[in-house]
Amino acid sequence: MKDAGLTNIETVLDRGNPKVLIPKEIATTKQVDLIVAGASGAGTVEKFVIGSVSAGIVKHATSDVLIVRKKADGYPYVSILLAVDGSESAHRAFKKTLPLAKSEKAELTIAHE
Repeated sequence: MKDAGLTNIETVLDRGNPKVLIPKEIATTKQVDLIVAGASGAGTVEKFVIGSVSAGIVKHATSDVLIVRKKADGYPYVSILLAVDGSESAHRAFKKTLPLAKSEKAELTIAHE
C-alpha cells in the first residue's frame, strides 16, 4: 500500500454482524466519511436468508457508501448516472459527482423525478 502513496492503514478484525458492525460501530468509532464495499458475493438463496452485507451497510450507514460491483482497477467510468430529487443530499451528491465525472472524462446523465 505504501507504493500507492498510502501510509496510514489500519486493519480491523472483529466478530459480529458486519451489516451492523461496519456502519454503526467501526465507521462511527473511526469517524469515517465514506464506506467502500464490494457488492455481495452471496448467491440468491443466501441473500434471501441472511441478506447482503453491502445492502445492510447501506441501510445502517450514516456516512456516504460506495458499492463496487465489477469495475476493474485501472478502467475509468465511461458513463455515470446521477439520480437527484431536489433534496439537500441530492445536491451534495451532485457536487461530489461532477469532479468524479470530470476526472474520469465520463458522460454524465442526471435523472430527476
